[in-house]
Amino acid sequence: DQPFSATSTDISSRPSEERELKDGRTLTTVLQSNYTEGNNVNVADDRANDNEGSHGVRGYDPNRQFTAAHFDYTMGYEYGGVNAGGTPFYPATSNPDVYPGAVTLFYYNNLIHDYLYSIGFTEQTWNFQQDNFGKGGIGHDGLSAQVQDGSGTNNANMSTSSDGSAPRMQMYLFTEDVFRRSDGDFDFDVVAHEYYHGVSNRSAAKGSSGCLGVAFFGESGGQGEGWSDTIAQSMTDDDSTGEFVTGEHDKGIRTIPVTNFRWSYGSIDGRKLNRRDQMTADPVGAPGVGTGIPPTTPAFQVHHVGTVFSAMTWDMRELLIMKQKVNNAFPGVFFDGTRRLGSGTPFFIGERQVLSVDTKHPIDYRASFNTHAILQPAAGSTNPVPAVVPTINAAQHIVRPGMVAAEITTNGNRQGPLSTAVSQGARLADTLILKGLQIAPCNPSIVDTRDGILLADKELTGGENRAVIWRAFASHGVGANAASSHSGAATDPASSMVPVIVEDFTVPASVLACEQQGPLAPPSFTLANPSDNTVTINIAPVVGAARYIVSRSQDADGPFVQVAEGAGTSYTDSNLPVGTYFYQVRASRDTDFNCVSSANTQSIAVTGIVIPPAPLFAGVDQVADPQDGARLIVSWKPATSLNPNAQIVYDVFREDTVAQGNGTQPASFTPSESNRIAEDLTGTSYNDTGLSLADVQYYIVQARDLNNNTLDTNNAGNTVTKFNAPTVAAVSNTPAFALETFETTAANARFTPGLTESGGDPDTGSPTFQRTTGEQFGGFGTAGKMFAPNFSPGHENVPANCAAALSCGGGSDYYTMIGGPAGLTLTPTSILEFDHSFNQEAFFDGGVLELKVGAPFAPSEATPFPSNVNVYDLGNFTIEGAYNAPLDGALEAEQKGSPLQGRLAYTGAKGLHHTRISLNDFAPGGTYNPNSQPVYIRFRNTSDVASANGVDQGWYVDNVVINNLACLVNVAGAASGATATASSTASARNYSPAGAIDGDRKGASWESGGGWNDNTRDVWPDELTINFDGAQTISEVRVYTLQNDFRNPQEPTPLTPATDYGILNFEVQTCNGATCTTVPVTGTITGNDKAMRIITLGTPINATGLRIKVNNAREHFSRIVEVEAFGCK
Repeated sequence: DQPFSATSTDISSRPSEERELKDGRTLTTVLQSNYTEGNNVNVADDRANDNEGSHGVRGYDPNRQFTAAHFDYTMGYEYGGVNAGGTPFYPATSNPDVYPGAVTLFYYNNLIHDYLYSIGFTEQTWNFQQDNFGKGGIGHDGLSAQVQDGSGTNNANMSTSSDGSAPRMQMYLFTEDVFRRSDGDFDFDVVAHEYYHGVSNRSAAKGSSGCLGVAFFGESGGQGEGWSDTIAQSMTDDDSTGEFVTGEHDKGIRTIPVTNFRWSYGSIDGRKLNRRDQMTADPVGAPGVGTGIPPTTPAFQVHHVGTVFSAMTWDMRELLIMKQKVNNAFPGVFFDGTRRLGSGTPFFIGERQVLSVDTKHPIDYRASFNTHAILQPAAGSTNPVPAVVPTINAAQHIVRPGMVAAEITTNGNRQGPLSTAVSQGARLADTLILKGLQIAPCNPSIVDTRDGILLADKELTGGENRAVIWRAFASHGVGANAASSHSGAATDPASSMVPVIVEDFTVPASVLACEQQGPLAPPSFTLANPSDNTVTINIAPVVGAARYIVSRSQDADGPFVQVAEGAGTSYTDSNLPVGTYFYQVRASRDTDFNCVSSANTQSIAVTGIVIPPAPLFAGVDQVADPQDGARLIVSWKPATSLNPNAQIVYDVFREDTVAQGNGTQPASFTPSESNRIAEDLTGTSYNDTGLSLADVQYYIVQARDLNNNTLDTNNAGNTVTKFNAPTVAAVSNTPAFALETFETTAANARFTPGLTESGGDPDTGSPTFQRTTGEQFGGFGTAGKMFAPNFSPGHENVPANCAAALSCGGGSDYYTMIGGPAGLTLTPTSILEFDHSFNQEAFFDGGVLELKVGAPFAPSEATPFPSNVNVYDLGNFTIEGAYNAPLDGALEAEQKGSPLQGRLAYTGAKGLHHTRISLNDFAPGGTYNPNSQPVYIRFRNTSDVASANGVDQGWYVDNVVINNLACLVNVAGAASGATATASSTASARNYSPAGAIDGDRKGASWESGGGWNDNTRDVWPDELTINFDGAQTISEVRVYTLQNDFRNPQEPTPLTPATDYGILNFEVQTCNGATCTTVPVTGTITGNDKAMRIITLGTPINATGLRIKVNNAREHFSRIVEVEAFGCK
């Protein structure tokens, strides 16, 4: 028994500003428990295996003081000679370890919490705290960490649901027969790994959960394992994870350490183990055979993916450590010392130039380092599969930790130059990885994550580290043209197990140039306060600079936010509240910001009138499509404010039609009371329901400070607009334009003008759309594709002629069209899709998509802008893979060089990616086709004069199709107008039948409106009846019952167990009026033990409602969390 014990501290005499919280509370006392429990984490044992059902033993000290330099004791379990998991489950030798285990786990969790808080995992970004002190987020979700959990051995886990719901960490004992006899509570790697599972789950889902794919499988879920390994490795500066619990001090719990990691991105599909040096792939053995990354069944298993991914982030961290400048020197050293450096090819790593040991970049894999070996089976062996095993020479492989230790011993502190470089580089890497995760889409591929990190660096440092980020990922096969079919993938186990990975080891040309030339010197600049609340920034021109980036902060140590970028050298920063501001200016060698200088910092005191500080807010971040056909999820990053008493809320505005403009500006509209759909939100996401399939919706989110009644963007309110359309994965078998793969010459006649044949040698000297079959830019292999050249006569055969751009170039404007003479007949669910990549002269040359209503395009139709009468640019309807930049490159006298005069387009370089365009508004009777005329779509490519981007460069397009989405809308949901009733309802708590159609499959608010519970104990049948909004044709029904761990529910899958509280035997019935009939064949379920059951109707049924008739259930009552019926609405 551990009675209440806490220390109360009176703080009423302190200044009020120190005691006032942002939520309006004023503290007078602070209460601190003397146990291992606090605002961040509560730690106790769970030997009873009842989670929080009983208190468990907690660590305790009456003075809350743990002052020893280290906790010094001998583990009883480790040396006790008896494994856990037998009878009794806990050997007596493990009993004395509970208290020190609780203290250690409490210390580790608080240490991790505070470090992650300092790099961006805060209240506003969905962290774990019981009280958020009015700083944003929901709170009430301090972590429950359980010592020596009784639910298993040789593992650990972290269950995390949405912000506001407490996560749970379960730590296990390990056994000698599997790893080594040890307690996971004492292994920092294991604790950090599990903690970051919670971070990645919430960050990927923007405060919710369910955005890392299907449990156990897939690329996005695999990154969850990789992110967790990464933080454990980074916080310890150790290239392996879990050495303590496994006893494997060279490689930990994984097969090999991540330094000089052998396998590349392409190996995650489980078909072969591709090597980073692009040599012959290693053999893949049967499950259970020691083949490096075990190709388990299914092969695409998350720990496999995670190991490959964490090796990429480790190498990014290595390069960031190497580029750190400390006291005008570069003291950083690779983890494996200097063996990567020598007298070979020079490379710049940031401002630091090094000589590689050979011709390859220092971070690349080298088999000669002998950290891996393939052992062939002995003659006559019963196991014929070769094994890949590590052969680690610690003296050569593990070097930096010893150097850091020696420096600390010499200096007596951790402030030495090498320690500082490691600390700064690791912290920067961890910050960029976390920010990139917060930016990345739901269910990201590794390519998506790379792009998120690149965007994070642009946002946080102006792009100062993009060159090394590109290099680190490209060295593992995630280069400029890499792609994955899992990008933004659906959470379907079948598709998750068979991804298509396109490896690429190249970096953008601007990165190659940066590695050879180095970044430019930091620009000099002057600051002035010429008028009230205004700063002007004048930059001394830097020879070779293509762009400048200006950033501002109110603290010399940051964080800095970007306030301007461009080719000019003079900028104005207006409407600044009075105060001192710090500015940084960086110069980029290229227009893609891949070679950016470091920055000097200058400050200025701004005078003027008093301006109430407005929220600092970037607007809507993304609009995600969960692909259930009727909703979109709008999310944004939290606003900040210089107002110490700020109470920030968010308003969401929506339109389904916007002014089309001339294609030079992104879609936008004017927020008003009439289009505001939500107000005074305190979270960072909004679930917009009841939408129509394939209908594009446009959103603006504004931040508002209730304390001083100001809007973001200097009280003007931003108008950043993002858009998407609700879709479903299923498509009909009658596409409006059948799939074209360009594999045969038959493709040519499907386009007008017809495609010309260029075989394996695309012709950049001919301004025509072509069909090409050779291996070309974009990582498509040798499959056929459509090609639009970056038109450059003279360059194709004599590229040297183009050195001075004299014999090359020539303006062009050409197209090809789909629709034929009769045009396309669309439906309201038509979606144009294609894969493509491009490499064209940035800002001058590029392609667009245009649609014409009523008649085909004519060759003479080459106006710079769409008419918006019968010709429309499709950019405002592109829901995936949008235009990437404007064609606004300027020639002499500021004359735009492109024939498209500043329009947004596909320009510059981008690797293989997918584009989807909703054509809903152009269907017969649609907004832009009220007279139901045929439509025509053209791919249009243009170039200015003197374009010489390279041989065979241009726009490559493949897999063009206009699919009609199959109707897959949840017509049983309240969002679709359905209502629910029941035969009886428990009255003890809120078990309303309406909770079973509220869209929450997890039952996150069970007992508080999160699902239905009947009121007749042990009496059956019980019935839940759902009435649709009119008659509907349905083809599939999904029934969700209460999952075992309903206090910390996860997004259910067909594998999620429901063996504790779930319904057991039930019937699915379709109803017409009061008459309900059981669905033939598939509608009767017996012996159910899963939280999710999918019932497919052999033939679609027209019905006015649905009934779930429960004939037996576990634990006395019928419990249904959610019912879905998919059909057309």
